[in-house]
Amino acid sequence: MVGAFRCPVSHPNFRFEGAISGYDFVFPRVAVWIRPAGRRSFVADSSLVTLYNPGQEYSRAPLSPAGDESDWFSLDRATARGVVREFDTAASEEPTNLLRSSMAPSDPRLYLRQRVLFETLRRGDRADDLHVEEEVVRLFAAVLRNGYLAAGREPRPISDRADHAAVRRAQSILAARFREPMSLMRLASETGLSMFRLAHVFRQQTLSSLHAWRVKLRLSAAVDALSESRGIDLTELALELGFSSHSHFTASFRKAFGVPPSILRDRIHRVRSGARARGIAASFSRIPIASHHSVRAN
Repeated sequence: MVGAFRCPVSHPNFRFEGAISGYDFVFPRVAVWIRPAGRRSFVADSSLVTLYNPGQEYSRAPLSPAGDESDWFSLDRATARGVVREFDTAASEEPTNLLRSSMAPSDPRLYLRQRVLFETLRRGDRADDLHVEEEVVRLFAAVLRNGYLAAGREPRPISDRADHAAVRRAQSILAARFREPMSLMRLASETGLSMFRLAHVFRQQTLSSLHAWRVKLRLSAAVDALSESRGIDLTELALELGFSSHSHFTASFRKAFGVPPSILRDRIHRVRSGARARGIAASFSRIPIASHHSVRAN
């Protein structure tokens, strides 16, 4: 879950808000004093990210007339545990308190990343679920990495045989089912890795996110479809390939190829028409099919 928290100083619950319900990481937008129950108080501002376990109680005191303003992300236990395991195996086995610190250092780039994601969701833009899930777990991992590196702890090595097998499995799933809606949770379940680890090792081994990989497969299929039929309906093609709308398809296509699909479609068929007029297509038809299968790479 993702949300905005806005609490003015005048609110009756400003000082004592109650217990946190999920594994939350929070990006403060104004400075405020935070004191988690049983821990020291600290100034929460945009230079850090605050961390909460389920059931965590805390109190606060104002530093700004705005009170407390922040944007928050909440994870379920399985997802949070999968990320924590990369940095702290012992903590990942805790019944509830996976997050051992109340805060982690932030930086302008990390703050910008979460703002871009938050604003995309706040505006109600059509964001792909796989992309959102990947970005949220990557944000959480970046926050934890900052925290553990500040404490002198490195994440565990990223690549082993199981990771390679899982990446190959993910590639095969996406290749066969790239038209389908596919969540990161479902992909992780089918590959046997946690959501974070799958997203992380896939990016490491392919230099691409899972979402970008699937978009690439969809766009390749779009080029094939456009080359087959000049009269193809672009909205129908967009939905068939798994894009949320014609505009989403067009934006992705233009970003990849520099032109909208309608322009590329027309160019392909102009070239094909010109080739037919010059008799080139007939020469292609005389090439034996078997000759294609006999070509091998040495």
